[in-house]
Amino acid sequence: MHLLAITLFTGALWAQTDFVSSEDPPAQPALSPARAYLLNIVPEAIAPVDPWEKAVADGIDASCGARALHRWSLIAFVTANAADAASSWQLREGNPLLAGRDGRFGLQSVMLKSAILGASLLAQRAITRRWPEWRKRMAWVNFATAGALGAIAHRNAGLR
Repeated sequence: MHLLAITLFTGALWAQTDFVSSEDPPAQPALSPARAYLLNIVPEAIAPVDPWEKAVADGIDASCGARALHRWSLIAFVTANAADAASSWQLREGNPLLAGRDGRFGLQSVMLKSAILGASLLAQRAITRRWPEWRKRMAWVNFATAGALGAIAHRNAGLR
């Protein structure tokens, strides 16, 4: 029963693909020259604007950098978790929470590790949506955790 609940929970998390923040500015459709003429707009006014210059002018550049850093840290965090799980497969597990009935890291352990990872990502999503200024802090925590998990994966790979 617990295994089914964990599977459904992680499956629902994996199905989440829309990571667009509500703070992203809405995209403005470009006006065609004919439409601009009909609206009596001077053609020079519809010249394309560099999005980066517009973002800097609007003061969005600082949050975009933190958002990109946080996204890269999430990639590192998920990759390190996957490397740790792959290198631990069928080895004796030192963490009693993740160890299976025989004390080894198996399918049940992978599902539990995935559920913990999903809960962590969900909590980070909730925190960074509410407090966007925490993105950079969360990113450094993710990078530190990814480094620790990467070191554990390297150690596990040496045990084979």
